[in-house]
Amino acid sequence: MGQIMRRTFAGLLTALLLLPAIAWSASAPLYDPPFGAWRIPPGLFGSVPFNLTALVFVRPKDSPADLLAALDAARAKKMHMFISLVDFAQLGENPDGSFSLANWKARYDAWCPAGHCVNLQPYVADGTLVALHLFEYSRPPDPISHDTPTLDQIRQIAAYVKTLWPYLPILIDTSHPCLFVGQPWSRADVDLVTITFFTINMTDFARGEAQIDKDVACAKEAGLGYMFSPNPFSGKQSTLSPTGLSSFRHFAEFALLYPGKKATDIWRWWPGDTPTVTNGVKVFANFWSEKLDPGVGAAMREIEACAAHPTPVACPAGRRGGTAQANF
Repeated sequence: MGQIMRRTFAGLLTALLLLPAIAWSASAPLYDPPFGAWRIPPGLFGSVPFNLTALVFVRPKDSPADLLAALDAARAKKMHMFISLVDFAQLGENPDGSFSLANWKARYDAWCPAGHCVNLQPYVADGTLVALHLFEYSRPPDPISHDTPTLDQIRQIAAYVKTLWPYLPILIDTSHPCLFVGQPWSRADVDLVTITFFTINMTDFARGEAQIDKDVACAKEAGLGYMFSPNPFSGKQSTLSPTGLSSFRHFAEFALLYPGKKATDIWRWWPGDTPTVTNGVKVFANFWSEKLDPGVGAAMREIEACAAHPTPVACPAGRRGGTAQANF
């Protein structure tokens, strides 16, 4: 009897050790591929139900030491990160609004004092640093305002960054990956794209799924890896919708079930229940507030379980087909 009990206890202990980490553990949950949300402060690493985030560091406000401290905090909590090293509100333009490669180079050169670039290689090698978020490319360039670089200009930026950090994967965020097909990309330039989709607009699930399938096919045709960024808002990110939670739940789980992705990173997430939130530029309704969006907590717990075990059983809302419902 004692031997049976010891074997039973050993089996139970083994099972417990194999369970995924929970939200309040000392380290981040062990999602594979990584699952997370944009702009999670390092002080919350290990105490939120994610193991991936994206953070922005801008010189001179942020120093190389600040960047390395955040990466060290991520490593300690088993978090993954992708980073931006420029402020996208300052796009390196000439005074007339035209593209300036020299200005872009100067922004990245600021991370290489005296010609010695901050060393990111150990963090890439151990998987802490997923990629450098180079640029958000959401539409073709405007020939009038010149406020968006052309794809060839983005390639020039990427190629220059690769001369500074040749080991660093380069990522471009886009809601139109098919614009990249036919471009002279190579792994010397851009490595992967974030496929962003605004779920509040995707009430016909089959139609949204077909678009994601097309986007993935275009990324593959362009020779690029891909990750997903489900955004529960519209492009304006200002209002909620009666069917918004249903759409987000479906497409978040659909993304988590999708094969071949590098990661899934939702835009964004806030731990508080305030009615409004800000990204430093705009103020908009807090999608994650249980008061404003009843049921969002239960939906997120289901999505977290789906990320831990991405199977149809654990991701019941991620199956193909259907339409958004006011009460999911």
